[in-house]
Amino acid sequence: MRAGWVLTWCLIGCGAEIGGDEDTDARPAAAIDAGVDLPDAVAPADAATGEMQTSVFSVPDVIDTFVRLSEPTFNFGARDRMCADTTTDDRRILFHIDVSALPVGTQVVDATMHLWTGTSTNDLSTQTFSFYPLLEAWDEGNLDGVAGTASWNERKPGTAWTVTGAGVGSRGEQVVGSFTPAALDTDYAVALDPSVVSGWIEDAGSNFGLVLVAAGQDGGCFDTTENATAGKHPTLVVRWIAP
Repeated sequence: MRAGWVLTWCLIGCGAEIGGDEDTDARPAAAIDAGVDLPDAVAPADAATGEMQTSVFSVPDVIDTFVRLSEPTFNFGARDRMCADTTTDDRRILFHIDVSALPVGTQVVDATMHLWTGTSTNDLSTQTFSFYPLLEAWDEGNLDGVAGTASWNERKPGTAWTVTGAGVGSRGEQVVGSFTPAALDTDYAVALDPSVVSGWIEDAGSNFGLVLVAAGQDGGCFDTTENATAGKHPTLVVRWIAP
């Protein structure tokens, strides 16, 4: 999944004026409706060293799956929805985003992860969901609820997670983005710590992706890269300035 696509367009220096008295909200409409707080538009001074650009990473640069405590050897890489919760049946969602198309030395202005909640009444949640950086490599797998990897027990065939379920030790302890998916069938735009993406660009070997963990028992579900509706696939939007 390395031969991905990257859509890039010019935001500054292509005849578009930034500033003035007009009060604009740069967030996507669905995110505004959902109450998601995104970074403000970057002022021209922030782009003084070069032209700011935006790259959108989606399928096939984004892969995803989830792991499940109650089915610790099962893989769900082919499923079209993924869930996270913290109960006696924990589920955690894994993402990997290949950003190698961006040049080393790139200044990452901001990075936003887009996730669509599902349409089932169980797909929303009023609790906080948080992203953590993964510290170990894993396989997405292409199965749907049968034995395979990645699973709760194993990150690769025959290779266990340091801590099962991509727990702390297999993931970092620092939250790099969080949100509350309280509405159904909604695009949530989640601001990620730009330094995480910068680290992936500078050292591709350190890019093991992210894990999404729910704060409590009120789980939520999202559309995956296997979902039939391409516009609802997980997507990472990066605004950046070339070195």
